[in-house]
Amino acid sequence: MRTLLFGLLLLPLAGGCAGGGKVKVSGQVRYKGEPLPGGIVTFQPEDPKFNTVAVLLDEQGNYEATLPVGKVQVAVDNRDLQPRPAAPPPNLPPAVQQALKKAKTSEPPPASAPAEKNPSAPTKSRGKYVALPEKYYTVEKSGLTFMVEPKNPKLDIELK
Repeated sequence: MRTLLFGLLLLPLAGGCAGGGKVKVSGQVRYKGEPLPGGIVTFQPEDPKFNTVAVLLDEQGNYEATLPVGKVQVAVDNRDLQPRPAAPPPNLPPAVQQALKKAKTSEPPPASAPAEKNPSAPTKSRGKYVALPEKYYTVEKSGLTFMVEPKNPKLDIELK
């Protein structure tokens, strides 16, 4: 009888621990109706006990992530795919080289990418650069939020 009573007392505790958890979600990121061909998607759970999760997009805009159940804010950033300007030829006159060096040092530092906030975040994406509105680069400005639920593990993200 004691064992039964003890078991019944533990039942509510076990039920409370079973809530929440994590879910493997997947989806596609589209910009203006077309798949975004590369970049990083960052998911920041509303619950501060969970870490931010960043995953790479494939060339068709698809992703997979394991996220905690609950509300998440989302950011999408593909600036690492942006083409870099070509290096100047090595035989430029010294005055031109000096002017180029000065111009480089006066540029503001690049905006922080999700990988800088989370050292375990992916850093090399593949695909093709597509110019996105700047607001999508951070979870604070993107306006993208989702509820992660075990019954609905598909989260497509539409950027406009």
